Amino acid sequence: MVEKIQIRRTFVMQYMIENDMSLNQLADEIGISPATLSRVLNGHRKPGQLVIGKMIHYFDKKFEDLFYYENIDKSQ
Repeated sequence: MVEKIQIRRTFVMQYMIENDMSLNQLADEIGISPATLSRVLNGHRKPGQLVIGKMIHYFDKKFEDLFYYENIDKSQ
């Protein structure tokens, strides 16, 4: 089993709705590219330390509030 860090997508999407923000606006506020934010939100890219740090700082949340570990079975 391998653990993969995933973002709590519903939290971020709800934040964007409540604050009337586009993905581009949120990415700019966080300090990452819109492409990176899109890939992380859609699960096409795992968030690296820099992205995790910037998001924790921007949202003023703990790691566990924004991210979780997903177990992946590599034997298949």
